[in-house]
Amino acid sequence: MDGGTALTGPLAGKNIGDRLNNDSTSEKDIDDDGLVDDSLAESDIDGDGKDDDLDDDEEDDQDMGAEWGRTQPEAGWALLSQITGLADREAFAAALMVEWARSQPQRR
Repeated sequence: MDGGTALTGPLAGKNIGDRLNNDSTSEKDIDDDGLVDDSLAESDIDGDGKDDDLDDDEEDDQDMGAEWGRTQPEAGWALLSQITGLADREAFAAALMVEWARSQPQRR
């Protein structure tokens, strides 16, 4: 998402965004929202209004983690080392832990 002059809308004729290419090492805030793209607070790097942190794969990982947490939590915990993506692993682990705690509250 690079900046430029808006052609239509309420900002027509005004410069919006920046003039850096997205792959430039100087580009720190692609959507020009004031949040550095690698900031923990930045959840919408491209400015499309959708949360970038959770994609369909991560939703699947949450579902699988919840199922393992309800049925075989120890085995599910052992699977974590085989999930390569950090976001996928976190989605799986969080859902696993929630369901594990619900199904075995005495182990808290």
